[in-house]
Amino acid sequence: MTGLQGPILEVDAQRRRWTRQRDVERLLDPSDAEFGLGGLGVHLGPHAVRMLFLPGDPLQDVVPINDETMEWLKKARPGPFGGQPINWGGGSRTTSQVAVLLRHDHADRPWDLYAALHRNGSIEVGTSRCAAELRDARFFWLRKIVAVACASASLQKDAAEQWQVQGPWELAVSLTGTLDAGLAGFAEGWADVGAGLHEFHTCLESGVLIRRELSDDEVLDAEALAVDIGDRVENCFGTTGRRHLAHRGDFEGRFDLRQVTI
Repeated sequence: MTGLQGPILEVDAQRRRWTRQRDVERLLDPSDAEFGLGGLGVHLGPHAVRMLFLPGDPLQDVVPINDETMEWLKKARPGPFGGQPINWGGGSRTTSQVAVLLRHDHADRPWDLYAALHRNGSIEVGTSRCAAELRDARFFWLRKIVAVACASASLQKDAAEQWQVQGPWELAVSLTGTLDAGLAGFAEGWADVGAGLHEFHTCLESGVLIRRELSDDEVLDAEALAVDIGDRVENCFGTTGRRHLAHRGDFEGRFDLRQVTI
């Protein structure tokens, strides 16, 4: 099943709605120097991951920005794939369009992590904690990205049910600063950086944009959606191994949630 079906003119009209909103968020052209720097993305570091869901009507106004909404956003929720819940941080902010939870450990540095609920009912998550320098090279952590995707999708499912937000949906996943970066943080059974992996493929793109068009049912299945995002992220770094899934051990064939911290 695909998230967008119907006569081609209606499909094109829906895609234009999403495209206009992504333009505001600077999530159109990965080769643009300002890619990913719209909206809340400007507060992240240069090597960041953002995930933005957009509903069928991106301009609707269905979520009030008030104390009750902020308390809803702060509620404890199960962790991705049944693991530890993500700590979105103790900070909170609002803007004209969003309620935001954020982790900001150093006032003079970019935000580490945020989860935002937009007035249109969409969830946005951004993190600067899925990439790091290691051995004079930059790496993005695959399993961390998949875990963030799962938590984001779960939060979107809850928001859609709470405010009766309707699809179809678009999910945009962006990675910035990817040129010549490698991929690491693999599941059990895969050679990883620092544990036997000495040669690795690097990303050929300055930035990465992954777009998924989703039905309401697909948004409900957070784990399947997150695994698919992991597959696509790995493709962007030159391989098809599905190294977010364990190759052996207790999680063989499934997402390996061991020691995944965000």
